[in-house]
Amino acid sequence: MVETLLPGLAALHNVHPMFVHFPIAFFLGALAMELVAIWVHERFHFVATWMLYLAALSAVVTATTGFLAMNQIAAASGGHAAPGHWRAAGHGGNRWAGGPRRPRGGGAGRRPGVHGGAR
Repeated sequence: MVETLLPGLAALHNVHPMFVHFPIAFFLGALAMELVAIWVHERFHFVATWMLYLAALSAVVTATTGFLAMNQIAAASGGHAAPGHWRAAGHGGNRWAGGPRRPRGGGAGRRPGVHGGAR
């Protein structure tokens, strides 16, 4: 049935990028509606509540499609060749992404006279 209604969607192997934006938009929309409820009228709390329900539901769908995409991409490309794997798995060298850290202070890697090392 999907092939007849949406032939392009049936050909996609990774639909996760299409769903990623929905939880973000619903959570931000819920925040905006809460602020409107505080400043304008309380009836907007109802809208914010339903946007949170939709955000949670879309987050579950997004996570599910993400896990399916991860398994499909990893199987098709040999695992580590998946796009963005180096950053998500912490192989990036960025300490905020969980990568390896450079030594700080007067460690063995410092040369004399460079960046405050002993002369």
